[in-house]
Amino acid sequence: MPPRRKRVKVDKISENNSPREQLNTSGLPSLAAELLLEITSHLTAIPVPTYTFHVLSRDYLAPIQGLRSLSQTCSYLRRVLLPIAWAHLQVCASAEVAPDYSYDNERHHPQHLYRIWDDKLAKYFAWELVEQMETVTVRNESLAEHVRTMSVVLSDYSSASILSEFIHTLSLLPNLKTLQVLRMAQVATWSGVYSRSRSNGWGWISPLKTIIADGSYNFSSIQTLVLHPRALAVAFACPNAKELVVRTDFAKHYRGLSSRPDPDDIVLRALSQMEESLPNLRRFLCTGLKLEEVSDLLEYLPPSIEELGLLRVSTNRLVEPDDSWMPIATPVSEQDHLDFAAQLVAGLPALRRVHFALKAQQKDEQQCWRRMEKAALATRQALCAKRRLDPKDVYVTVRREAYGTTGFEMRESRLHLLLTTTPLPQELLEDIIENIAPLGDLTKHPDEVFHNEERVAMLRSCALVSRAFLRPCQLRLFGAIGSNGPEDADGADPAYALFAALIDERPHVLSYVRHMHLVYGIGDAAP
Repeated sequence: MPPRRKRVKVDKISENNSPREQLNTSGLPSLAAELLLEITSHLTAIPVPTYTFHVLSRDYLAPIQGLRSLSQTCSYLRRVLLPIAWAHLQVCASAEVAPDYSYDNERHHPQHLYRIWDDKLAKYFAWELVEQMETVTVRNESLAEHVRTMSVVLSDYSSASILSEFIHTLSLLPNLKTLQVLRMAQVATWSGVYSRSRSNGWGWISPLKTIIADGSYNFSSIQTLVLHPRALAVAFACPNAKELVVRTDFAKHYRGLSSRPDPDDIVLRALSQMEESLPNLRRFLCTGLKLEEVSDLLEYLPPSIEELGLLRVSTNRLVEPDDSWMPIATPVSEQDHLDFAAQLVAGLPALRRVHFALKAQQKDEQQCWRRMEKAALATRQALCAKRRLDPKDVYVTVRREAYGTTGFEMRESRLHLLLTTTPLPQELLEDIIENIAPLGDLTKHPDEVFHNEERVAMLRSCALVSRAFLRPCQLRLFGAIGSNGPEDADGADPAYALFAALIDERPHVLSYVRHMHLVYGIGDAAP
């Protein structure tokens, strides 16, 4: 029998010397949440609302994929980055689209790559949409409350089941504020692909119309809608929408509203139900709205609209006679455009912001541009004459449709250049500045540049827009130096004194000087 050992009294539990789990205290997890939010705010993101109705490039895929990967590395990054990673559910970009791809010549592309009805791309968008919808509604239902924006491309791959699931998913996102359907493929239904519209156009029978027609869906949280014309039926179920952006030529659809409407045309139905379905609509933007046909559209717009565009101006108007379905082109006078502008302001009591746009490569461009300026001025004057409306809130712009947000703002009787967020060709920038202050005036009419305070103010304002504007503006501001009259009481010419002080601060200004004009009276000594 082994000897008994004496018990040892234990006063305290010995410390466990096993190595503890190392905490990640370096790199991104060491940053405060505010810094992480600041970093993520600089990532490439789809604008909301966007005016690009194309399949986007792969540049928009990396930020979302990176955020979702980082959110799985540790609990701290998951808590901070997971809501940001799923705030924008986007299925509208493809790795097959290069960042520098241009859609200008898409119709002439030999293989029609990057079109949503391409079999490979259509299948990719369908599977990706189902994958992300199931992630936020089935696999992890807590992600549904983080989704604020949804930007999708709807293809024709398994369209019936996917569209039904898409509409059902919208009803499961309680905090969804913005829905953007950038493209939607043409889908065949039991009644055929096309429905011949007697209103001089083709209308598509959208499956979304049959899905939402029963009124069982109500997306009350959505406030901003950017829709392809085939997805307009979604707007019927968004009673609280305040902004609607559509890319479509409405003219061919609403031209026959009053005479021979086609009930199968989804655009006609959207217009006829707009006042009832969108009672809170404040902003309505789309291409193809013509000022000369605005009388056919006014009765269908909600009276709550405060901003309307983009209105085109043309010298002819298509009118359908009663005895024929073929429209006839009739000329529109300049006075007619002024009357249409007054009718527009009178028909929408809450209207205060109007946007005019010149169609790209439009015939009679110069004549249409002059008419558009006069119509914009008449619109502004009519808006300012409204009661209960502060002239400071009136906002009328004239722009070229091909360059998106770039344009001019009509203030009182003058056009002022608007800031732009779109990179523009240098030739266009030079042309804009040339219209403000032609270089020929530096030699022929120097007073038009030197002593026109309005023109100088516009040049100085344009020079502050971007670096691209800086050089052409400074060339006109300092390309010619003039002096009017003899020396003042202090013995120095004010113009030359000011220029001399400027040279001391910015010597590079001397490189812009091309002409010097000296003006002095008889008997005065030449400076």
